[in-house]
Amino acid sequence: DPCSSNPCKNGGKCTNKGDKFECECVPGYRGEDCSIVDPCSSNPCQNGGKCTNKGDQFECECIPGYRGDDCSIVDPCSSNPCKNGGKCTNKGDKFECECVPGYRGEDCSIVDPCSSNPCQNGGKCTNKEDQFECECVPGYRGDDCSI
Repeated sequence: DPCSSNPCKNGGKCTNKGDKFECECVPGYRGEDCSIVDPCSSNPCQNGGKCTNKGDQFECECIPGYRGDDCSIVDPCSSNPCKNGGKCTNKGDKFECECVPGYRGEDCSIVDPCSSNPCQNGGKCTNKEDQFECECVPGYRGDDCSI
C-alpha cells in the first residue's frame, strides 16, 4: 500500500493509485507530496490581480488602474488622463500632467495660444479662452503689436 508510509505532508490526503499514490493537498500547499508552500493560497494579489507562483514567492499581475507588489496601489495614470501628448506622473493617488508646448491645464486639454509668443515688440500676451490678446508697449499697436 503506497499510502501506508504517509507520503503526503502537511495534512494532505493520500489516495492509492495501484502501486503509486496521489496526494490531495490542503490549501496553502502543493506538489506531488504537498511539501511545497503555495504562496498564492492566501490570495495576496488585491483588486483583481492574478497571482503566479515563483518558487516560494509570488508575483502579481495587476489589472489596469492598479500597481505595486500586491496590486494595492491605485495607478491614476493608467487611464491616460493627460491629453495632447502630455506626460503623466503618479503623485500618490493623484496624477500630474506635464504639458507639451501649446497646451495647458490640469490634463493639458486647454490650448495655450500664448505659447507661440505671438505678441511682438515687447507686448504682453494674455490667454482669452482659445485666443490670445496682446497688451502693447507704448509706440506699438495691432493684434500682435507689430504696427
